[in-house]
Amino acid sequence: MFLLQFANYFVIAIALFSPQAQAADPTTDCVALKSERWTPQEVWIWEKLCAGETADLNVRDGLEEELDALTAPLEDWTDTRKVSTAFLRDILLYSPFVDALRNKPVRVSGAWFAEPIRMQGAHLQNYVALVWSRFDETLRISNGTAASRFMVWRSWFRKSFRFHVMDGYELLLLGSRFDGDVIMWGVNSARAIAIEGSEFNGYVNLTGSKARNITIGRHGNEPKWGPDAQLSLRMVEVETLEDTPGSWDGLDGRLDLQGLRYKNLGGWAQSFDRAEAAVTAAERPLSMLLGWIEKQESRDEHYIPHPYEQLAAALVEAGQSAKARRVLYAKNEYKRKHATTGFGDRVWLTIKKVIIGYGYQIWLTVLWGVVLIVVGAGLVYRSSIGRSLGIGGSLLYSCDQALPLIYLNPKHEDVAMRQSRKLDYYFQVHQLLSLILLSFLGAGLAGAIG
Repeated sequence: MFLLQFANYFVIAIALFSPQAQAADPTTDCVALKSERWTPQEVWIWEKLCAGETADLNVRDGLEEELDALTAPLEDWTDTRKVSTAFLRDILLYSPFVDALRNKPVRVSGAWFAEPIRMQGAHLQNYVALVWSRFDETLRISNGTAASRFMVWRSWFRKSFRFHVMDGYELLLLGSRFDGDVIMWGVNSARAIAIEGSEFNGYVNLTGSKARNITIGRHGNEPKWGPDAQLSLRMVEVETLEDTPGSWDGLDGRLDLQGLRYKNLGGWAQSFDRAEAAVTAAERPLSMLLGWIEKQESRDEHYIPHPYEQLAAALVEAGQSAKARRVLYAKNEYKRKHATTGFGDRVWLTIKKVIIGYGYQIWLTVLWGVVLIVVGAGLVYRSSIGRSLGIGGSLLYSCDQALPLIYLNPKHEDVAMRQSRKLDYYFQVHQLLSLILLSFLGAGLAGAIG
């Protein structure tokens, strides 16, 4: 038995310490896969990626500072920085390169992508970071999956950026400049989408996307919206929408919130002060929240109630029920004043506003009831029967007359028989108005008005 165990250990030792085993180096094997079609800078990038390092062309060129893609003159971008679409497709899509980079990040810095980049049906396995880079033509990745994070930072996209119909990833567009359209529609089950700190000069379209978290901006990293920029969050579904109040500046009339559904308003503070940092978006002033949804495009041409209703639902979820009712009140005001609202609807909305505040100010109905009783009591007190009833009796009589068909005090039935014809006519109207007020009150308490 002892000899058998010794023989096993001896075989293992030979396998571990043999020249062939010691020569097996995953990095060396990875580098050896380089293609003859690649340029010298692409081979250098591949060697860095094989070692699990960032392929920073600024470091390769011995620059003390990064070549800033957002500010550097075009002539500073030399051909030695050019990276071809074929190389990018090789290392991200095809074996054996993908297999060699398994579990390794693909981080490229300071590259110049002069050709269109198209990856249809792409299945990205690596964490991809393209930073301090320049893209002269359209980048399009669609109809596939991304298993990890895809990030661009401090990069310049001179044409459109299209990343859509992709599943299961993080898409981070940070501190970059986009001169063309940014199309990210149909992104499903994303962990996060972030556009903080970037500058947009075209149409940013997230229509139909789904994500756990969408960050529009953070303190000091709000996006910048050019004069031609638009943002569409139409039919987007997200658990938490993160922003700062300044994240939407410059989007008046160019923001589409139609169909946007969110559970939580995360919100980032405007400063790092501890007291302010505790303020969530739901706790912002009502005027600020309404100012956000009133940036909705075409809201003057079309009645669009959804942004109000969704904001109210999120406020209720955040424990801000009173503020939610004020948002729904604003929705009714918006409809009452809208150019497309018909005359009949406008009159009905005006009645609801005056009597019960669209169902959100029930105290108005109670106040109108008190006014009605006081007016009735005043008329009774000034009549011949008022002398016998006195001020208190006149109030009780007016209150009794406000209740149709019944008398709380049987003696008031005899008083009604002795009142003048004019007073009799008034109390018929008095009862009708009280019936209307009671109907509004009951509907308001039942939540049937709003």
